[in-house]
Amino acid sequence: MEYLPAIVLVTAGIEVVLLIVWVFRRKSSTTRQGSAVPTGTTPVPTSQRLEIVVCPSCHNRNRLREADVLSRFRCGFCRAELPNPFAGPTPTKTEPIPTFRPCSSTSLNENSVSFRDSSGDVDSVAARDLAGLVDAFTGEALDSALGLYQCGNCEVYYHGSSFEVIKSENGGRCVSCLKVSVREVAKAASRRNSTQNFNFEPDVVTLDNYRDHVGRVITFEGIVRKVLKSRNGRDYAVMFEDKDWSVGLKMVVLRGTITAVGGGDFLRRLNGRTVRVRGLLQNHPIFGFQIAVSERRMIQL
Repeated sequence: MEYLPAIVLVTAGIEVVLLIVWVFRRKSSTTRQGSAVPTGTTPVPTSQRLEIVVCPSCHNRNRLREADVLSRFRCGFCRAELPNPFAGPTPTKTEPIPTFRPCSSTSLNENSVSFRDSSGDVDSVAARDLAGLVDAFTGEALDSALGLYQCGNCEVYYHGSSFEVIKSENGGRCVSCLKVSVREVAKAASRRNSTQNFNFEPDVVTLDNYRDHVGRVITFEGIVRKVLKSRNGRDYAVMFEDKDWSVGLKMVVLRGTITAVGGGDFLRRLNGRTVRVRGLLQNHPIFGFQIAVSERRMIQL
């Protein structure tokens, strides 16, 4: 029993030593967990800025020092590389703003730019006096203010309204040569030997030969046998033959031009009279042979 105090003292001393070792190891472990030292670096003052970075591999927290920004950081547990929290954002590359720098006029080739005359969209011809020239459809004296069209084949002229008529009633064919070659012109063409080269003189036809002139403007003279009115009251047939309206030759007024021709009263008064008509001879699939007119001047008493 006399050795008991000594045993107690030894035991207490061992426990103190074990406690000191445990505290030292805990402190050493805490140091490793709180700070991952970059490889190949030397200690730096603790006054530098610190950042806590979570390892993307083992998810342990690492305390990184700003002084080690030039080194690669590694996790203190798994040694995986860590991102640098002290690096600033990568500057965005700014695209240069395009600028226009005009060059001097002396550096341009004088022939490098050309401009097309807008009048090239229609046939442009030399200016001249329109005296003596007439519309091939109506026989009216030409007026450039009414628009001018010319056949490229036989060179007769039309006003704009007459050109619309031959487009709708004659398939765009010239009433002189039956060619589809009528185009707008800026002005009348240069005078040639005589105005006869540009004027169209319609053939004078009779009841015996009018069927040979379909699609052309003709001149017909005859006695009006009767005047028929359509059921809608807007169309008239001035008959030159005492036959059914769909069989005999007749003069008709194009739709929408009754007033321009003289109106219904004027047409009814033609009954029994001898008239001379200039117009487009058609063979309508329903109405038969007819002379289409659109203006009062196309009818002569």
